[in-house]
Amino acid sequence: YHYLIAQMFAQLGDDSQRLRAGDDADDARWWTLEEIEAASSAEQVSQNVVDVVNRAEELYQAQQLLG
Repeated sequence: YHYLIAQMFAQLGDDSQRLRAGDDADDARWWTLEEIEAASSAEQVSQNVVDVVNRAEELYQAQQLLG
């Protein structure tokens, strides 16, 4: 098997546009950093996911992520 994990950073601008799963997934939802950290502690996601999210937040706060 080969897996590709895509990590994306998004800024939600309008609560009226809800995230929903497409035909390739059973579920889709937004995760808070705290939920990602808890999942990492429970070994449900890689620690690298937490690292990437923290780095994205740093870049966003420095206004270097979104152009």
